[in-house]
Amino acid sequence: MSIRNRVSLIGRVGADPEIIAFPDNNLKAKFSLATTEFYKDSGGIKKEDTHWHTIIAFGKIANIVAEHVKKGKEIAKLSSKVSVPFCTPTSNE
Repeated sequence: MSIRNRVSLIGRVGADPEIIAFPDNNLKAKFSLATTEFYKDSGGIKKEDTHWHTIIAFGKIANIVAEHVKKGKEIAKLSSKVSVPFCTPTSNE
């Protein structure tokens, strides 16, 4: 098994998942996940940096999310598929 392009996230769910049911009885689950990093800056002052991630699940995983995931719950997410929005740099010309 290749570990290339894998992401592991451990954090807390920001809001109850948004669940969408399709006509073929499949589900889509969408929720936000907060991950927080704690560190000390160069002056020794404790810092906290929180990042928000949008998680989208389909099929069996969406069913599990719908049944078990609620706001505030700590969860771990391992994914082999990562989607990052593409931004085109703008020039000041």
